[in-house]
Amino acid sequence: MILNVKSLNGICFALMFATLSLSVSSQSKTGKSYTAFAKSGDLILYEKEIYPNPKSFVSVTKYYFTYKNNEDAYELTKYNLKRVFINNIEFCEAIEQYFSSDAELPKYDANFKQYTLIRLYIKYNKK
Repeated sequence: MILNVKSLNGICFALMFATLSLSVSSQSKTGKSYTAFAKSGDLILYEKEIYPNPKSFVSVTKYYFTYKNNEDAYELTKYNLKRVFINNIEFCEAIEQYFSSDAELPKYDANFKQYTLIRLYIKYNKK
């Protein structure tokens, strides 16, 4: 079988288009659901991959949490955590002490082999 340059260009274009189509369809599937990545008792941490610009393939991971089987998922911020856990003063103070920004909240602590926020929740959770 002999292929000329025009047919090779056409084949390459078709392969590139097929690959691009697959990327777009898998992108839309991953951006629609939450994925739980840590849990302790009533506190569950979630992540969600979103695409802020529909014309771009660059994704951003957003973090959320739920508490006591509440259907509402709150964005994982220091403010929202302190609002939900307003009656647990020690836990709120620990959040301020251990995390200087919201970006640090979903960090994994390799020394304790668990997420720092979950470790603090276990330590200061009053049952």
